[in-house]
Amino acid sequence: MWHAPVVAALALLSVKPLRRSPDLQTTARVSTARAGTPRVTTAGTPRCVHVSPRCAQPVLGILDWLNSVSESDETAAATELLSSFCRTDGWLVRCEIGADVARAVGGSSSLAKGIDAGTAVIEFALNFEREFGYDPAQGAVNVLRASRFLVPEQRGFWQIDADDDDGVPETIQWRLTVAEPGIRLGEQQLVPPGPVYFNARCSWSEGGSALTLGDGRLTVKEDLGSDVGIFRARGILAEFKIVGTFECKVRAADL
Repeated sequence: MWHAPVVAALALLSVKPLRRSPDLQTTARVSTARAGTPRVTTAGTPRCVHVSPRCAQPVLGILDWLNSVSESDETAAATELLSSFCRTDGWLVRCEIGADVARAVGGSSSLAKGIDAGTAVIEFALNFEREFGYDPAQGAVNVLRASRFLVPEQRGFWQIDADDDDGVPETIQWRLTVAEPGIRLGEQQLVPPGPVYFNARCSWSEGGSALTLGDGRLTVKEDLGSDVGIFRARGILAEFKIVGTFECKVRAADL
């Protein structure tokens, strides 16, 4: 014959822990109203009576983990520059597009090789949003003051193109979309409809008080392939070609 205390102890060992509810935590209690007949009852309580170290640890999702990795690896200098780049008021952008402009900065695009039909000047305002958790840093581009040459409802995309040994961005590229029928002067098409890429060099002004975006180059992708007999390679290979330049200035909230 087993004694009642021994039976109660064995029954306690056989009780399985209850799963925690995501909305209401549940506590298990063992009752021995009658000797040798352990009974498990449950009661919903707003908080656990006993919290194990495992329960106390927060559960991180994959995006939280990516954010923590990105932030821990990023230097203070890189964070400061990216914060200035993603300023809420944004930037004023002034573009000059044309054959002479492209040739002047070493462009070899079909536009640069063609006859100059003049220079188109385009101005608009934009800002940059950072999406944390990515390496290299990247995010969305919002057009704040539209141009008739751009698709206003389509957000752009930016990404660090190159950085130094400390992870501080040196050049940044962003993409916007040119609206139909493209950027034209008379009968000449300067930029076709579709993606157009902005490439800028990042640096601090003298004294380090403000971020500047300089040496702006405006590029498009041009096919390098050709159609020869049954072999059609056009569109498989492409290269960025310069079609113009641009300047960026810090934008005040009312502009």
